[in-house]
Amino acid sequence: MANREKPGKSTEDVKRELANARKNRVQRITFTGGEPTIRKDIVEIVSYAHELGFEEIFIITNGRMLFYKELARKLSDAGLTHILFSLHAPEARIHDYLTRSPGSFEQTVQGIRNAVGVGNAVGVGNIIVENNTVITRKNYKSLPKLAELLIKLGVDFYEFILVNPITINSYFRGRFEEFVPRISEIHKYVHRALDIGKEKNIWCTAEGIPFCYMQGYEKNATELYMAPQRSILGPGGRYVADVNKSRRECGKIKAETCSRCRYYLLCEGIWGHYAEHYGMAEFKPVAGRYLRSSDIARGGRHA
Repeated sequence: MANREKPGKSTEDVKRELANARKNRVQRITFTGGEPTIRKDIVEIVSYAHELGFEEIFIITNGRMLFYKELARKLSDAGLTHILFSLHAPEARIHDYLTRSPGSFEQTVQGIRNAVGVGNAVGVGNIIVENNTVITRKNYKSLPKLAELLIKLGVDFYEFILVNPITINSYFRGRFEEFVPRISEIHKYVHRALDIGKEKNIWCTAEGIPFCYMQGYEKNATELYMAPQRSILGPGGRYVADVNKSRRECGKIKAETCSRCRYYLLCEGIWGHYAEHYGMAEFKPVAGRYLRSSDIARGGRHA
């Protein structure tokens, strides 16, 4: 919805795309960006999406504008069902460094507090509050403490996503090893952070970590829940018929030895840029018959 490099769409343009999506039987709409909450018409747009009958209405946000509690209430009253925050560390020093925005930690934390438990006037229940954390070399050791903070704040779900080397912005580009950790270094911290969620009955997942490093945590692998041939209708009517196929064709690779791994059919592999820098020696095939998603007990909202 918002983009630093392109002018934002008009209210009418957005409404036109929403109406077109409903005509195509789209049930779930996500407003992302850029930063959608800086739009002056965001409440109006969410309200219109609700009027059109979307079953799930998401906003993906850095959470800073939700520092203002009135916005959280207005969005809830307009019919927002889910809000996905981006808190990347349990302390300002790390989070603000990664966002390059001093003060953003306090604003995002307060934004989460404001969104948790806010009521609404349209009868869809409280907003479901979620959080995505990008795993980097700067924050991976603090993931367990972050999990504790997120639970204390009252989120309904949290996810850890390994930083995608392809999308690293110009500020960090050229500093690959400074920001992209080895998966063999981070997996124990990720596991502990997932354990903390399990202990408190909070659903949590991790994305971008090959299944050979998710043994015992298979049902917490985000990729397990990406349904085959899931389709999306993007901005401007851009249709993606198979999201999973698109992800695999967008730079992910597997080693030859991966074909001997029991997780071969489930695992997407790793980003090619990662292999270029670190190689693939740390990934060892796990013996056993090929597993399919139906072989793994699902958890959380998918149970």
